[in-house]
Amino acid sequence: MRKYELDVLVSALRSVVQGAQAHAERRHWEILHELVERGPEGSVRSGSLALSLPARGGTGGDEAVDLPLLSLVDRRPARIAELSMEFDCELREVRPKDRPEAARLVVVFHALDVLRRNRHRVKVTILGRDALRAEVRRDGTLIEDIGSDNES
Repeated sequence: MRKYELDVLVSALRSVVQGAQAHAERRHWEILHELVERGPEGSVRSGSLALSLPARGGTGGDEAVDLPLLSLVDRRPARIAELSMEFDCELREVRPKDRPEAARLVVVFHALDVLRRNRHRVKVTILGRDALRAEVRRDGTLIEDIGSDNES
């Protein structure tokens, strides 16, 4: 049996999304940097792709076109809009004796299916492209909506 506080699990998923986003952005800029050539005295120019296209007007000849490689690449990095994770588990509410108002939900995973008492289907969804928000659903019902400022 393994136990995790739900807030800690959600926080870990948020961190994974933020790390993946940062990696995707770094890789995007690396690719753009590879497409740009530095000329003399710091001038910048893009590599190009030489194409041979049929001439306009149907004259039967070919027309040479240089297509800048940067025109083929989206200059905006890809953004992760949503990540969802679903799992079966038991949910327990834990109330510290010294602070019963500070109840926490604990996710309990059992190695053997027969040991699960209050089995639920939990779905954690991380939403947003910049300010990450999390939704937690138990059996399809929203039980927590956690904003980007980590408040529940």
